[in-house]
Amino acid sequence: MMLKKFILLISMLSLGVLIVNGCSDSSTKTEGSLSDQEFILMDQIMSESMMEFNIEALRLSLNLTDSVGMMAEKPRPLFGLNKPNDDILTISELSYQYDPDNYWHIFTITASVISSDFGETDSLSVSGVDSIRFRNDGVLTRFPHEDSTDEVQSRVHFDMDAFGSLGETFSFMHHASFDITGGQFELDIFALDGATSDSVDVSFDDYEGLSCDIFLNANQVFTEILFNGDLECPESGNVSAAAIVDIACSDSTESFTLDGTWTADYTFDGDSVSVVVESGNTRWTYSEACDDSGDPYSVKR
Repeated sequence: MMLKKFILLISMLSLGVLIVNGCSDSSTKTEGSLSDQEFILMDQIMSESMMEFNIEALRLSLNLTDSVGMMAEKPRPLFGLNKPNDDILTISELSYQYDPDNYWHIFTITASVISSDFGETDSLSVSGVDSIRFRNDGVLTRFPHEDSTDEVQSRVHFDMDAFGSLGETFSFMHHASFDITGGQFELDIFALDGATSDSVDVSFDDYEGLSCDIFLNANQVFTEILFNGDLECPESGNVSAAAIVDIACSDSTESFTLDGTWTADYTFDGDSVSVVVESGNTRWTYSEACDDSGDPYSVKR
């Protein structure tokens, strides 16, 4: 679930600084082992925590898209993907305006998400703006139509604060520009192109005395990502990602640091994904089946 991915990111970062400190760099590009602890840490962060959030944020945009569809003369949602899950979404403030000159439907939203799992409860507050507009047969128009809409454009700017069941807190900024194209939206068959930018700023003290300051900035580019019937594993397309990490942690005995730039490339083909992760002079590659648990970017190993 989206919120659990946030809490997972914190716990993995605090664990990761204990195991990657002191890794050496080599003078030539080498193939890394999939058991390398620094790779395991960053692969989880980039392929699950960050990517999963982008898809869940997209799901919120699809909900707002459907709300516009229900304003039309013949109300009808455009998508069918918005199914309930174990998260509870509560919208406390919602304002809406329409720009007739540029065809944008502009939603300003404040909401909270409560997630309960394994007896633990986490919460997330969200505020920001999501702007949406449509093209019917290639022409900008006010409302979507099930037979003629061929593009949905979404521009998102969200600020978030998360609160974990163990007292973890962190802030998250998310910006996304997505163009969704296709002629079978009612069957949830469409292609996704666009880019996102996410930054996480964390300061926390855990119950074992570990104190951390964490900065993570990640950018993703989505190219011809084809979804067919759900938002799990895409059937085709590519996602490229880059993350800048700056972590400083300490406990009662020592201090730990981790910083650097990591890149990842995901190529989807049917029910499999091929991944290339790089940092410094090291490259890690693998190809596996997509996870069928609902996370589009996590893989079975």
